Amino acid sequence: MEYMQYLNDIPEQLMGAMTWRTDNIHVIATWLLAWLTGFLLYTHAGKVAKRQGVEPYPIWIHCYMISIDLIGTITFVSLAFAHDFFWFFVVQSIALPIWMVMEARFIYAGVKNHQARHMDWGTLVRGQLSENKAWFYALGTFVVSFFVNMYALSMIGGMGNAAIWIIYPFTNYVYALWTWRFWDSRSAETGTRQYNSIGLQVVITAACTVSWLPGLSWYWAVSQYFHQPWYILGGLAVTCVSGYNLYRCIKLPRYEVSSEMTSPTT
Repeated sequence: MEYMQYLNDIPEQLMGAMTWRTDNIHVIATWLLAWLTGFLLYTHAGKVAKRQGVEPYPIWIHCYMISIDLIGTITFVSLAFAHDFFWFFVVQSIALPIWMVMEARFIYAGVKNHQARHMDWGTLVRGQLSENKAWFYALGTFVVSFFVNMYALSMIGGMGNAAIWIIYPFTNYVYALWTWRFWDSRSAETGTRQYNSIGLQVVITAACTVSWLPGLSWYWAVSQYFHQPWYILGGLAVTCVSGYNLYRCIKLPRYEVSSEMTSPTT
């Protein structure tokens, strides 16, 4: 098939690749790897938040990601009904709301935390940024993200074509591309690994790498749509950015947490 023809009927491609049979074992294994690294992006961030009492990611990243996962939830629920509750669509319909709960908790904790909300949006107001104003910015980020994502996905078939699946690699890349300045700024202010950890950077690097690396990439295993050099080169560039973040984190001294600090997420 020609390159763009692989965008036709993505649900059918997914069902063919995710059907339980011997020749699909590798595909299902890469899917499990993709979910494992994606899950660790949040669970390890939760460990940092619990230990340090600060959120490791900017609040607005969660606002963007919860819009993606809401679209994914609606997509896979509708596909489950349309395709006789194919197991993969059902599992996706159950798993994505779990991500949304984690994202919502991070958003709530970040908005409630005076320091966190000022780091994200403090320059937009004079004086102190109130919780109500921070909620306004968080909601605005979510709404704009939702409609921009839906517009982009409509160009490749929308929910009925499982278009969300095509952009899933990018949802890992944001944790490297949209955070380097945040962490560099925080390290310049604190001189330590506050808001960060080596373990978190290793997880982000792994999540970015398995998104594109042939042999480990679920997307590569499912569809030849991704079998083109710019997909590999783009992914490699993101891994280099995540490697830079990891290197910068290693160079910083460990952040020592005072005994009275507690997690804003608990």
